[in-house]
Amino acid sequence: MIVISFTFFGSFNPSDQPAQPKDKVIGKSVDGSDLYLFEIQRLARFISTDRSDVEQLRGELPNLLNDGVVRVDFLETGLADLLARTYFDLLKEEMQSRLTHVQKFRPYAHPRAPFISVAALWDRFYPQIGEEIQALKKEETATPEMFAHLAKLYLEQTHVPQELTRRILLYQMQQIGGLEPDPQVQYGDFSLFGYHTLKDWFGSNYIDMTAQFIHNAALVAEEKGYRVGANEAKADLLRNFEQSLKGSKQSISFQQQLRAIGLEEKEAIEAWRKVLLFRRYIRGAGEATLLDSLPFKDLAAFAREKAVVHVYQLPESLKLQSADDLFALQFYIDTVGVAEKEILSLPLQSKPIEEIEKKAPAFVEVVYKGVVSSVSQEELSMRASMREVLQWQMDHWDEMAKKFPSLSQVFVDREKRFLHLESAPNRGAIDSWSRLQVVYTHPEWVEEAFEKARKKGQTISLSSGRTNLPFIENPDLFAEQIREAHLQGASLTVASDFTLYRIEQIEQESNLRIRSLADMKQDGSLLELVDSHLEKKYVQIRETTPSVFQAEGGGWRPFSEVKEKVGMAVYADLIRSIDRQEKTSNQPISFYVSRRMAGPMHHAWDEAQKEPIEMKGIDQFKLVRQEKELHRTAEENWMNNEAFFMVPNQWSPVYVPEDGQIVFFYLQEKKWDEEPVLAQMQAAKTTISKNAQLYLAKALLGKIQKHKAIVIPMQKEDDHV
Repeated sequence: MIVISFTFFGSFNPSDQPAQPKDKVIGKSVDGSDLYLFEIQRLARFISTDRSDVEQLRGELPNLLNDGVVRVDFLETGLADLLARTYFDLLKEEMQSRLTHVQKFRPYAHPRAPFISVAALWDRFYPQIGEEIQALKKEETATPEMFAHLAKLYLEQTHVPQELTRRILLYQMQQIGGLEPDPQVQYGDFSLFGYHTLKDWFGSNYIDMTAQFIHNAALVAEEKGYRVGANEAKADLLRNFEQSLKGSKQSISFQQQLRAIGLEEKEAIEAWRKVLLFRRYIRGAGEATLLDSLPFKDLAAFAREKAVVHVYQLPESLKLQSADDLFALQFYIDTVGVAEKEILSLPLQSKPIEEIEKKAPAFVEVVYKGVVSSVSQEELSMRASMREVLQWQMDHWDEMAKKFPSLSQVFVDREKRFLHLESAPNRGAIDSWSRLQVVYTHPEWVEEAFEKARKKGQTISLSSGRTNLPFIENPDLFAEQIREAHLQGASLTVASDFTLYRIEQIEQESNLRIRSLADMKQDGSLLELVDSHLEKKYVQIRETTPSVFQAEGGGWRPFSEVKEKVGMAVYADLIRSIDRQEKTSNQPISFYVSRRMAGPMHHAWDEAQKEPIEMKGIDQFKLVRQEKELHRTAEENWMNNEAFFMVPNQWSPVYVPEDGQIVFFYLQEKKWDEEPVLAQMQAAKTTISKNAQLYLAKALLGKIQKHKAIVIPMQKEDDHV
């Protein structure tokens, strides 16, 4: 719904205004024609708002004739980033002022119930907004990357209209008894950063630059034979206007809209005619690649392009995705590694194995290998006859009585034993157990079964109170038995849950060694040790900050409820180091999880600039290198976006996503497929179209630069009319 005041319409009349001064030349267009100040200003005014700005402007009328040329054709396609990167020196001052404003920005939070906040609303419904704001706040100075983050935020904030934000906050306040609505919520401005227009977001220079790009693109389009007449442009404007008013209760005329944006009809038509020419030229490149590749050899080669890259990423054990992962890694490093000067650095050396064994025996292991087979005692017991089972029972009455208390009465006479056994209520269980015992009296049955059993090679890891064999009930006893069997060159047979296991050909694969982080995470032993460590520390920490850990009814909160807080307190030095690295503070635990390995990866990137790359340190902490081929027509991702705008023999920046998959790569070469381009175009038409448009836009920008056809600023400070 459009809610606007039109009280000024009756008094405003362009004919009442003083005569406009003569337009003046500020430079040359790409075709050599004069570039006029007022002509570009009118085009800039036309594109500076569009119909999507209704919710953000609150009472002001946006340009309902504009269906979003900057939003759709520049920001969503990446052309805005390309333009900003090309002319960033001319935009830097305005971008710096916006960066300063963003870094001071604090989203609304209720003064008495801070959990009711705009930030919480973003986290729940639009997490990308919070992520992009954090990325912006990390920037120290205005950069093209900072512009890219701002552009993403501009697009994201359109999904969060002010009135929707206001209604959600008011609803949340109503759900809490005794909490009065905050007047700031009822009447405040909830536009992101207080920005309402493209000029607010990106500055007047960027809008002027975009208008000049459209103007120059329209001239080139006409040179290429594209035509758009005034009548066609007006018809398209009217269609835009009608679509903008659909569903609105407001009544506003076409002429009133023109007055609101301060343009005469012919001026608006001429501005939109240029937009249509620009669109047909740029969009036409993408559409043409989908129809016929023959006239577009350059674009066909572009679509077949592949990039060969060497990807450097963390081993799986260092890809952190939870608070448990973060605490486990630091606990492991502290236990086995020689401390580095910087806590975020990975250790280059391990502590002496004897020291680790003495202080943390669960972190070291001895490894054997052997051949393991198994047989079922229950299957073997079925070979025993009832006569044999009964005979064993009569001969081992005392042994049975220890297992089954119902047989505890002493009977010397075998006949009385038999009669008592016959009347036992659990006779079935007694017989089943007795059959299993009979098996031990027939070692030949066991040997025959093991000879036929399937054998499998097995690595056997032994550490304090632990082995990787799931059927071992007493790991420490088993460790002694297997060492003895190895020394004697014998086999070892153990029983577990009515199954007999035999280990043969036992060989020692390693002496005492440090267990790997990956193995300890996989079998869960590291998490158990970390939890035990933190729980012990909890007893100390809660005494120093009782208000954090006390339960409402008295006593202490259970460790399971406060584990993350305990971990952050125990590893406070680590958290502070990440804060310094990221230039932030008081972030949620997920923030520290995703950025824990950013420092080591940036250090590795620095090392990677040396030829050849040298991977220093402990093997399990070294980067994993993988060669990949990236296809331009593949689904877009960070690596594709970077690789195809780089030249060979360059390193990408370090990419730090939220999921902990930190990565960078080296671009070795670019090459082209021999496969028919039409098949690739059919499979990836959207990607090709978008990339082709950027390809053409980049070529056009080169031409514009050569002719100096963009002039910023358009006026000197003392030259304003």
